[in-house]
Amino acid sequence: MGGKGYTGEKGIKYAAHLVYRYLPVTENWIYSMVSRMKRYHGVFLATRTENLDKFPWDPVVAVREKSLPYQVIEKLHKEWFGYFRLHLQAIEKYRVSLIHAHFGTRGYYGLPLARKSRLPYLVTFYGYDVSAVPGKRGWRERYRILFDEATLFLTEGPHLKNCLIELGCPEEKVVVHHLGVDPEKIPFKERKPEKTIRILMAGGFVEKKGMHLGIRAFDRLKEKNTELWVVGWYRKDEPRHIRGASLIFSAFKEAKKKDKIKFLGYLSYEEYMRVLEKCHILLAPSLTASDGDTEGGAPVVLLDAMASGMPVVSTLHADIPEVVVDGETGFLVPEKDVDALVEALEKMINAPSLWKKMGKKGRQRIEKEFNVNIQAERLERIYDRYA
Repeated sequence: MGGKGYTGEKGIKYAAHLVYRYLPVTENWIYSMVSRMKRYHGVFLATRTENLDKFPWDPVVAVREKSLPYQVIEKLHKEWFGYFRLHLQAIEKYRVSLIHAHFGTRGYYGLPLARKSRLPYLVTFYGYDVSAVPGKRGWRERYRILFDEATLFLTEGPHLKNCLIELGCPEEKVVVHHLGVDPEKIPFKERKPEKTIRILMAGGFVEKKGMHLGIRAFDRLKEKNTELWVVGWYRKDEPRHIRGASLIFSAFKEAKKKDKIKFLGYLSYEEYMRVLEKCHILLAPSLTASDGDTEGGAPVVLLDAMASGMPVVSTLHADIPEVVVDGETGFLVPEKDVDALVEALEKMINAPSLWKKMGKKGRQRIEKEFNVNIQAERLERIYDRYA
């Protein structure tokens, strides 16, 4: 194929988005970004589908509909990722202008598709694919091949960009592109002290979220009129989730304030927004997990909370300092330091006069630098260089 892609009605081009599953709820930022692009319509190329009711899209072209364990996928990657008959047909049908792979592992497995189509090939790294995957057998060499052949690499922030360069990616091939949320859909609310101060933690039950340390820090707070609300979930077929959940429930079992800790489970985005509005402080104690997994960039829950006017207590981890400005939109402490988390939480709880200032500055930062509408436009401008 090669060359410039097809420009359809009203100047619309097509960009293929290569993913494994379309689409886990933990990867909703991909849908959020692609759905707001105005000049490039997304063609999702997946190995299987899920949550089509939550993320309706057309077209989604899936090789397989049923779920298979990751180990089986590894063995079948030559069949699935080596030929991509259905995916090639979709690329030809929509006269796709470029391919954008999400996650470095997917980027590597998508190389045969990029070679066959001869299209510009962009790959976004998100975290685990940079911090943990290179330590697995064979992956440094695989990444070396990917770095050599792909057109461009995107990262959420400068920390992740530097990590990619340290792995051997040419610096001139890496561009920082922030994720984003839609501030217009997140009501701003000035946080004010109430009889009970509600602290929120949210995310998948994986070790890197540090929720087990968050529970321990909360349990040590001197302030009695506080509650910890935990929004989260875990996959019973995913080892990282199983370990993360085990750490969380172990910390909860040891806690003295069990009656003050509320597990809310998985919530829809609308339900989560209502919980967000009721809480006063976001606690995001992210860390480097025992298997090397990191946030890479920064958790999207930080963006939601700051957009809503909530002050944040988080860690000096990955690209979190790119989002949270220490002392201005929240407090940042060293990762894995429970004492520092306790100190920062007590400082925040006892200084409600800071909430208004931090909340306002946090909202402004999201509107300017992490607004999904602005970031979608910036991504389109990146596409324009190659499509």
